[in-house]
Amino acid sequence: MARKLNVLAAINTPTLTPCHLDFMPRNLIRGGVGIVRVIHFEHARYHLPARDLVRLATRIRTSRPDLREAFCDSNGPLTPLDWQIIDWCTVIDLASLAAGGG
Repeated sequence: MARKLNVLAAINTPTLTPCHLDFMPRNLIRGGVGIVRVIHFEHARYHLPARDLVRLATRIRTSRPDLREAFCDSNGPLTPLDWQIIDWCTVIDLASLAAGGG
């Protein structure tokens, strides 16, 4: 795990972006006119953009491959670096889940 953290720390990204870091169905609500809103920002902070997709990729889309296709159709394909970041950050997310933090 330490190796993956070192690799993440060394990624040369021009800017970090605001990330929710807990995109799960429980944190999305849909209003009467179909507008989806994100709630619960307790984990939000600036991070690598692909980091925000970890929980969707590892907890939701594994049982729903159609959602991965729909995401890429709407937002464009993820880069190989995006997939590496998701893979590396999955370790962090699973450790947080095991510790009761997710």
